[in-house]
Amino acid sequence: MINKHKNYIKIDMKYIITIAIICFSFFAHSQNEVRLLDLTITPVFNVSDSVPSDSTDYNVSFKIKNIINVTQANLKLGSADQLSDVKEFTMGVFQSEGKSYISYNGQQFEVVGYSANCIIRMANTDVQSTLVFTLQAIDTQGISTYSYLNNITQ
Repeated sequence: MINKHKNYIKIDMKYIITIAIICFSFFAHSQNEVRLLDLTITPVFNVSDSVPSDSTDYNVSFKIKNIINVTQANLKLGSADQLSDVKEFTMGVFQSEGKSYISYNGQQFEVVGYSANCIIRMANTDVQSTLVFTLQAIDTQGISTYSYLNNITQ
């Protein structure tokens, strides 16, 4: 009778150890997982004449978790989620001296904490043709994470 109980205890310990390993693996993966939140696109009102009348500069801001694992970000203007059938803007992501940056069109924008932003010039016709703005972050493993916005603040 005692031997039967010992076998159950051994089996239960194997399951407990297996579950613990699975939980630890999940926790370790979630610590490196990239997340995007709070995508906002707002026009930048420029006093200078450097912006053509058919375009507008927009501040693209968002929060990003684990940016150190991101290699590239894309802003897709499209007719549906994840589509870039209107236009696509590619932003580089890099780290230098312990800080993270987004680069676009020759400019570098520092990421402060989880908050990131950059200025992107968009043609007015492209913005008017867009139904969904999709922000895509691509991590070092090639995995994409998305955030969506259905309209922009004018």
